Amino acid sequence: DGSTGWLNGGGTLSFPAQFKRRERTVELSGEAYFDVVKNPNKQFIVVTDEINIKVCGTSFNVMTYPDDNVTEVTLETGKIEIFGNDEFGRQQLMGDLSPGERGVLLNGTRIFNINLVDVDQYTSWKEGKLVLRNEPMTEVVKKINRWYNVNIIIRDSRLENYTYRATFVDEKLDEVLKIFQRTSPIVFKELGREKHSDGSYGKRTIEMYYRPN
Repeated sequence: DGSTGWLNGGGTLSFPAQFKRRERTVELSGEAYFDVVKNPNKQFIVVTDEINIKVCGTSFNVMTYPDDNVTEVTLETGKIEIFGNDEFGRQQLMGDLSPGERGVLLNGTRIFNINLVDVDQYTSWKEGKLVLRNEPMTEVVKKINRWYNVNIIIRDSRLENYTYRATFVDEKLDEVLKIFQRTSPIVFKELGREKHSDGSYGKRTIEMYYRPN
């Protein structure tokens, strides 16, 4: 129908070969950005494990990884409605978003908060940018692991709430790690890849330690 989208690393997007007459429904696990062509007679619906997002024509970002505690929706243009199941399994409106707003659902609950954000922080990944805005290292590591398909493990609790701010554009992982070590009290230890019984190798595993000044 002319709508476009970007799927981030570690995500899956499912959709039928042909949409139904009155709706365009896709199923998402992971992170994706959608730019939906407006069609008042054929609503576009994004289905996740926790919520359904209903739009006509708009651009927005959805992050709903299975191992996360929250589901996030960030609206760039247009307007969207967020629906979740009530205690009886019925769809119920949880809130609607206007441009520049981000809705965050605590998975497994009906706790849904909306706040104003810098949209670029949540959508620039589709342009090859990894944007970190004073985020705790637990979130930073989660983003890097997905971005580079690597397994970085924090080995010192002092780093868990350490915040970091940076923007990386198409840098390779080794260069990103060097920048971290030059600009923060962090040091990395490379463990390599585990070889499986079938001869294949697992993800590159790296440990992160606190480095006193």
